[in-house]
Formats: sequence, C-alpha cells, structure tokens
Amino acid sequence: MIGTTLNPPQKAQLIAAQPEAQINLRSQPSTDSRSKGYGLVGDPVQLLRSAQDSDGREWYYVKFEQSGAEGWVRGDFINTAGRATPLPQRAAQGSECTGLLEALAFTAFYDASGFNLIRFTNLETKSTFDSPLSPQGGNPPTYSGSASPPTGGTLPVQLTDQSGGNPGGGSQVTLNYAGMAATGTCQ
Repeated sequence: MIGTTLNPPQKAQLIAAQPEAQINLRSQPSTDSRSKGYGLVGDPVQLLRSAQDSDGREWYYVKFEQSGAEGWVRGDFINTAGRATPLPQRAAQGSECTGLLEALAFTAFYDASGFNLIRFTNLETKSTFDSPLSPQGGNPPTYSGSASPPTGGTLPVQLTDQSGGNPGGGSQVTLNYAGMAATGTCQ
C-alpha cells in the first residue's frame, strides 16, 4: 500500500482557482499516472492516505462521499480547513440574518452576546465554509473574522450590526467579505 494511512480518515473537499475546474483522480500519486476520472470543486471527500511524489508535493488517496470512487488527488486541490462542519451549539441555538453576496448566500448567527459565526454557501457548487466572528466594538457594533473558501486562501470578513446591538425583527447587517459588500436581513 502506498502512503501513510490517516486514522481516522479526514473530511475535506476539492478546491481549485476556477470554480468550474475538473480535478483529476489518479491511479498513483503522480501526474504521470493514468486518470481514473475527475471531481469538481466543492465535492466532499474523505482523506484515507497521504504520500509525497518525487518533487515533494503532497498527494491524498481520497474516497468521494457521493460516488464512492477512490484514487489519488494532488494536495493543492484539497481543502481540509474550509469544509463546513455541523454548526457549533452556540450558533445552532441562536438566531440568524441572511443575505446574498454575488454567488454566495450567507447566514450570520447571533445570540444575546452578539454575532458569533457566518456560514457561506456557494450557490453554484453548493460548497459551504464558515468564519467565526469576534467583536470589535464600535457603534454600530462590528465583528471580524476570516474565511477559508474551497478555492483556497484565507480572506477577511467584517460584519456590522446596523441595529446598534439589538438584531432581529427585520433589522439589517452589512457584510464586507474580501472587499465585496452586501446587506442581510435578521429574523
């Protein structure tokens, strides 16, 4: 068996700079090996093993959650940090504000202590990723964090509570994500 077994297997998703990219699934951890098919950006996978090729690049032996297909994918096409997990208890028990930011839907979660998390959903790929939020003070209250989208990198997130600290009942939030601005409405 090639590579080091990951025990337990890790959840991840495929990433690429282009949302429509097809990511090759290989028979061996090498770009010279035959392609067994491909995956798409946002596809959820389980990482079963890891190995390095002769150039020192990391490869993962993956299993696609939906199709069950298995094979090797180069590590720079795998995002282990950005895959959304079940909501933390604090967010799941709180209230929310929702909005649209270009091809992303966002949900900002809040409770009596303020906003604590934003979950982004790519409307094209259906992939999700989160940004925990920290209070920054100010009037109106501002919260900041960073998000790691499936396309890679870490981008800044800033949310402003336009209600002045009492969100709900149709009040508004403004969101700045990587220089893009949007407005959301609170329930």
